[in-house]
Amino acid sequence: MNFKSSLDKAKHDLQASQLLLKNGNFNDWVIITAFYSALHFIHHSAFENQQCYDGNFKNFEDFYKKREFKKFRISKHRAVAIIAMECLGLDIKAKYQWLLDSGYSSRYRNNKFNKSDAVMAHKYLNEIQEKCCKSK
Repeated sequence: MNFKSSLDKAKHDLQASQLLLKNGNFNDWVIITAFYSALHFIHHSAFENQQCYDGNFKNFEDFYKKREFKKFRISKHRAVAIIAMECLGLDIKAKYQWLLDSGYSSRYRNNKFNKSDAVMAHKYLNEIQEKCCKSK
């Protein structure tokens, strides 16, 4: 499936996460899909909707390259946290960071998450979506 924009991808991941939350059996995947949805909402906000950076970057890849994050061994996911902080504020950055850390723990450390964790992931995702989809 090809997506025309980060916003399309964010909405797709949001729908998947909502279905998983409703199902109730896959709290880890609720968090993982919420994380990826948030990541794409932030990409949309910064680069497609140009809520910051005044069009100095064509897209995320251009941002990552020009800011030389690879040279400093900063992952692309961590670079998105920097975007969140610079463009959307510390509150949104903290929510994105929670989703990033929880998703990582779920996938690579086999941590178990309960329903309240999944609900928290959606609360944070909704707040990120709201902030990212505001017009300039």
